[in-house]
Amino acid sequence: MDAPTWFGLMAKNRFAVSPSVGRIHTAVSAALFALMNSALNFIQHLFYARRIERMEIEAPIFIVGHWRSGTTFLHELLARDPRLTAPTTFECFCPGHFHISSRIFARFDYLIPGTRPMDEMKISWDSPQEDEFALLNLGLPSPYEELAFPNHRHASAPFLHLDELTPKQRERWRSAFINFLKSVSLKRAEGGSVPRLVLKSPPHTARIGALREMFPQARFIHLVRNPAEVFPSSVRLWTTLFDVQGCQTPRTEALANGAPDIQNYVLATFDALYRDFAKESAAMPPEQFCELRYEDLVADPLAELERVYRRLNLDSFEIACPGFAEYLSTVRDYRPARQQATEDAHSELRRRWSLFFQTYGY
Repeated sequence: MDAPTWFGLMAKNRFAVSPSVGRIHTAVSAALFALMNSALNFIQHLFYARRIERMEIEAPIFIVGHWRSGTTFLHELLARDPRLTAPTTFECFCPGHFHISSRIFARFDYLIPGTRPMDEMKISWDSPQEDEFALLNLGLPSPYEELAFPNHRHASAPFLHLDELTPKQRERWRSAFINFLKSVSLKRAEGGSVPRLVLKSPPHTARIGALREMFPQARFIHLVRNPAEVFPSSVRLWTTLFDVQGCQTPRTEALANGAPDIQNYVLATFDALYRDFAKESAAMPPEQFCELRYEDLVADPLAELERVYRRLNLDSFEIACPGFAEYLSTVRDYRPARQQATEDAHSELRRRWSLFFQTYGY
């Protein structure tokens, strides 16, 4: 984040940093990086703003679905198509200055863990990354604000829907998002032709209508997974990120300030994420929307990818296939942790998410 974004977030949460060495270190480190980011953002703006503004981009491909549904796996695969590209981890974490800083800072591998904290999946500065982190770091309202101050969390993740924003905020969100995508495309243009962007972000599941207004020709791939596995995995995700990223020692139980326990937070966030999904996805032409099950994707990735390419008219699958096969060979030994909801939790999931179970045959 830059300084206005970071100190604004701190002020919004009344500088409520937990009084421990680790949490104070997190807050102070973020403040120091924020000052550096502000300076670098200013320099990049001077030299690149007009070039970014003039950049033309093709309507992206959006991967949507609830957290822990396999969206990262699909994102990693599609990014291996030479005609597609994805924002990298460095570009999403430093969205305002990666044009001038990536060649320097991306060399410092020790600044980023070798694996993700929630599932031990390998990660690097060049890995495809979720663009929601770029939006957060650009100072836009994002559900990931709550990672910094988890004990101030809402009843569910906020800012999933753009109708939660004022008209001025919505316009700024759209403008900054498009500007980021243009910036990434300009970076790729240094190598010649500009590949089409493939973006992955669970919060975009709630924004399909708004994204279609911005990109009428966009393609959407919706990935689903057994909710009995998604729920405990999502509880672990939020618990881990609250701990690793937070300026507060996270408490996962219900709090006196109205913050729900982590299980109810996940349940309510799922409801919010899919509030408008059925209506908005049904309004799309068949060639712009495709759904697949995580279980089918991991069982036969190439067959499922070929089906996606046919459905969305994504040109020749044969051109992309070697890249897919190469990536699959590198993750052959990776075994994601399988988690199942308890009997009581499964019963509650069946009650709360019954339509999802019925629609996708779980």
